[in-house]
Amino acid sequence: GLDESRQMCRMAYKRLSRCGYQPYIVNGYAQYLPFPSASFSHVVATFPSEYIFTQQTLSEIYRVLSPEGSLVVLRAALIVGKGWIDRFLRWLNHISRQAPPSLNHPLLEELSRPFRQAGFETNIITPMIHQSQIVLILARKPSLSSTESPPPT
Repeated sequence: GLDESRQMCRMAYKRLSRCGYQPYIVNGYAQYLPFPSASFSHVVATFPSEYIFTQQTLSEIYRVLSPEGSLVVLRAALIVGKGWIDRFLRWLNHISRQAPPSLNHPLLEELSRPFRQAGFETNIITPMIHQSQIVLILARKPSLSSTESPPPT
């Protein structure tokens, strides 16, 4: 795990340890990943802020992914349940700009542009999970044979 907040790193370490895992948590920034090139087959980002769309971040993720490695970004969740709690949470997400007003929002397709510019093959899916429809950005680093040269940094 990686987080810029030392407090979040400590919390994640404690929670994972209590569940029996031996976590490796790093305090750092996604724009400067402290890992060797091609060292991961998968990278996951859950509810990241706008940093995920910067070319510096995407170039770093591209660098640390092995060929054909994948990046999964859980970008947003749109609560679609009909109960009063669901309606309240949907309203709260809307006013805090945590979720798009609908999954047909024109900006949804624009989400993939920075990933494609960074060299990723990208797909956006919006599956239902319980009472929410989530927005997942699925990005894959092409194999070495399918790219002529690495993307610009």
